[in-house]
Amino acid sequence: MKPILFLIPFLVLFSCKKNDISTPDNSPLLSLDSLKTLSSNIPNAAYTDLTFINETIGFAIAQGVVVKTADGGNTWTSVTVPINTPLKKIQFTDSQTGYIIGGDNTMGVLLKTRDGGQTWAVINLNTLESPTGLYFIDRNTGFIVGKNLFSKTIDGGQTWTSQKFNGVRRFQDGKFKNNNEGYVTSSGGVYFKTLNGGNSWDSLIYRGANYLYDIYFTGDKTFVVQSTDSLVDLAHGYAVTKKPANAFKFAFFTPERSIAIGAHYTQGFFPYGDIMITNDGWNTFTQNTFSTVVSIGFSAIAKMSDRKVMILGVGFSGPTVMVLNW
Repeated sequence: MKPILFLIPFLVLFSCKKNDISTPDNSPLLSLDSLKTLSSNIPNAAYTDLTFINETIGFAIAQGVVVKTADGGNTWTSVTVPINTPLKKIQFTDSQTGYIIGGDNTMGVLLKTRDGGQTWAVINLNTLESPTGLYFIDRNTGFIVGKNLFSKTIDGGQTWTSQKFNGVRRFQDGKFKNNNEGYVTSSGGVYFKTLNGGNSWDSLIYRGANYLYDIYFTGDKTFVVQSTDSLVDLAHGYAVTKKPANAFKFAFFTPERSIAIGAHYTQGFFPYGDIMITNDGWNTFTQNTFSTVVSIGFSAIAKMSDRKVMILGVGFSGPTVMVLNW
C-alpha cells in the first residue's frame, strides 16, 4: 500500500497542473472579408449607441434621434421622441422595456419605453450633469453614472437613490456580468465592485491608470479600457492587454476573437474610419481603413447575435451600416 499512497500527491499535483492549462480556442477565425455594407435607408446622424433585442430588431440613437430596424438593418424607421438632447446609451431589459440616457451640461434625462420602443416617455433625472453610463439588471433595478452621478433605481427609473462615495466625482461606466456581479469605473484608478446586485459596493483601486473607462465582459475576463492603448482585466490580477490606439469601442465574441471600431488622422482636417479584428486577444490584428467619403469615424457597434455584429458610422456620403458575420 505504501507505493500507492506515495503516488497520490503526485497524481493530485499533476491533475491540478493539467487543469491550469488553458484550452486552445478552436473556434472559426474572424475575417474582415465577411464585413458587408448594407444598402440602408438609416437617417443621416452621428449615432452614439446601438442595441439589438434579437438578430433582426434593433435601435440606434443620436441627438434627438431614435431609429428602429425590424429586418436586421436593411430598413429603418424613425421613432418620435419628445426631446432634442444628445442621447448617449440605450438598453432593453426585455422585448418591451427599454431605457435611454442623455443630456448635456445643463441636465440629464432618462427615456423609457414600455411598448417595445414605439413610444418613449421622458423622466427628468433632476441633475445638472449628463449621465455617461447606464445598466439595468431587470426592468425595475438599474444604475446610472456620470460626473458627480452614481444612482440606483428600484422602480424602473421613477425615483433614484445616490450611491456616491466620498472623494470620487467622475464616474465613467457601469455594467453587470450577471444579476449579482457588477462594476463601476471612475477617475483616479478607482473602481467599484458588487457581488449582491448593487445592494453594497466595495471601493477598489488599480494604480496603473488615472482613469478607467468602458467595461467589457468576455469569457471569464472583465476588461476595462484604461488608456488609449490598453485594456486591464479586473478579474485576473490586473493583467494588461495592448490594444490599437485607434480602437475606441469593442465587441467581443470570445476573449481571443473580437472586433473594434474607431478612427485615425493622417493628413487633412478629417479622420479616417477604422475597423479592426483580432483572433489572438489583440496580440496581432487586421485593420480596414475607409475613405472619408465612407466614414470619418465609426461610432456605434453592437452584437446582433453570438455570431453577428453591426457597425454604424458616418462619412461625407452619409451614414454607413456594416455587418460582420463570424
